[in-house]
Amino acid sequence: MVTQLKNDIKDFEEMYFNKKWRLKGNPFKNISAEDIKDEDIMDVFIFNEELFLDVFNVNNSIIRGEKGTGKTMLLKAIYNFYNYKAVVDIKQEKIVKCLPIYVNLAHYSQIEDKNELYRRIILKVIEEFYLANRKIQDIKFNENWFAKLTNWIKEIFSEEDLEKNFQMMSAEEVKEVFGNKAISEYSMGQKLLNASVRLEEEYTTEIKKDKYVGVTNIQEIFNKYLREVCENVLLIFDEVSSLDKSFFRGDCDSESMYIKFLNQLRTTPNIYYKASIYPHHYSDILEETRYGKSINLNFNVYNEDHMSSNRKLVKKTIMSYVNTYKMDEESYNTIESFVDILKVSDDEYNGMFSGNDSENLGDSIEQIVFGSRGSYRRIMQICSEAFNYVAKNKDAGDLFISKDVVLEVLSSTGKNMLEKFSPEDQQKISNIAKVCRKRTRYKFNYPYNSIEMSKFLNRGSQDNILYLEKEGRGRAAAIYEFDYSFCVYADLTTHLLRHVERGAKSRSFANGKLNTRTAKVTSDDINALDGIRGVIYKVVEKKGFGFIKTEVDLSADGMDNNRVFVHCSNFEGNLTDQFVGCNVEFKIGENRDGRKQAENVKIIE
Repeated sequence: MVTQLKNDIKDFEEMYFNKKWRLKGNPFKNISAEDIKDEDIMDVFIFNEELFLDVFNVNNSIIRGEKGTGKTMLLKAIYNFYNYKAVVDIKQEKIVKCLPIYVNLAHYSQIEDKNELYRRIILKVIEEFYLANRKIQDIKFNENWFAKLTNWIKEIFSEEDLEKNFQMMSAEEVKEVFGNKAISEYSMGQKLLNASVRLEEEYTTEIKKDKYVGVTNIQEIFNKYLREVCENVLLIFDEVSSLDKSFFRGDCDSESMYIKFLNQLRTTPNIYYKASIYPHHYSDILEETRYGKSINLNFNVYNEDHMSSNRKLVKKTIMSYVNTYKMDEESYNTIESFVDILKVSDDEYNGMFSGNDSENLGDSIEQIVFGSRGSYRRIMQICSEAFNYVAKNKDAGDLFISKDVVLEVLSSTGKNMLEKFSPEDQQKISNIAKVCRKRTRYKFNYPYNSIEMSKFLNRGSQDNILYLEKEGRGRAAAIYEFDYSFCVYADLTTHLLRHVERGAKSRSFANGKLNTRTAKVTSDDINALDGIRGVIYKVVEKKGFGFIKTEVDLSADGMDNNRVFVHCSNFEGNLTDQFVGCNVEFKIGENRDGRKQAENVKIIE
């Protein structure tokens, strides 16, 4: 029964996407680079001309970016790029210019001993040396990607640069090369195969059993086995920040093992590296350019000057994924309005994502930019849920992914963020949001409560409900901001009208600007929302009134510091002497004469 239901849902989804958008299914199901096969990476990778020379060239680089900003995608793209070039070099009987080695360090995140970590990384690199031959053998020619790559490179570089740096071949030439004999049938391929076999034997019988291995072993192996095959080796280290803190921390007797490792690599001839880390993380300790150029993948989605480029980036990302789900040519023969399966037209794109001109603000794309917080993973998540929302809606045939649809998705995401916490913590964060909403803010400071706020700040998560915008220093309190999705859910003011200090309900740069104002939240503000707590310290039973004493300063409400009058009509039950000393919760109101008094007074334990 369950299996049948799942099949029915799958059939409905495929039918819907086939009919409406001529897609094989939801193109945004795989929201993480880890879920995408190596051979498919280049189909969805977004080329960035500003990064190409710095990142794709054979040099040392440190790739910095928060979770979901595309670090793994970029590193896998580099790995695939040089594997392609290696195949072409071998089949043209040339020495391989660069042999790429990809190592995901997340597999070693549980190892706490820094020396053992160092040893295991070295062994993994050596193991990947002899496995490189098999991976190159398995590469299949992806004509779509190669055409996209060559066209993109030709747009950026002059003919002279192309010939000097890339020696690009046409897609037809490369296709012919890939379609010829197996790698091992070429002399360079045979050398690589022989080197791999001999290295694997030495690794299994000797190197793997050695307790003391280091970068010198990598250098010796390169000179012994690989120098005749390739000019350089590019080590690609992903998820560096997942390693234990001990690997990055030095002490008075020794330097950081991480710095020691990179120093050894950067001074080793013919060996280069690229490593990905989280910024402002304990792994982000390299302050000198000698370790390689720092490449920052974060982009500010709230910068109005960057909105145009951010929109283009999001559009490229969406179109890249959609293209991979375009139905094949045979399927198109039965569908009207057949278009080129290698390209999504602007009309199709606008029909999917917006009712407005794609260059205008105030549409669904702008909301996806804001909601992404600079994370490709969140772009995928928002788009996936938006597609599903439209598909499941009973009027789906008449809907597209409009701004309202994206706002619904963001609101749902914000609600899920809140519900991850305990009921007590949900109440705390909701109360702060209420204070911010009353003051038309979404940023706030909460003096003397940094420890309490820290539980809502998880650097390892891409879906934090709160983010630290500015650390507190001295008397200056830390400034926090709510995630955009939660702002949509809690109706917080993220934008102000341009010429009037009022909230812009459009949440758009079309008629608004970012709300940069900060609300100062205090415990008194929170207590005023939930009810102020105090103690009944005096009761005049015959006249039916009494007084409550509280630690909250009530002078701002026009009362005598921390004392407030209470009439028996605002007290649950009869107000008698027996309640003196009892803890109560109440709210501030006014009597008929306009005087402040306690209302809705309740006994609490």
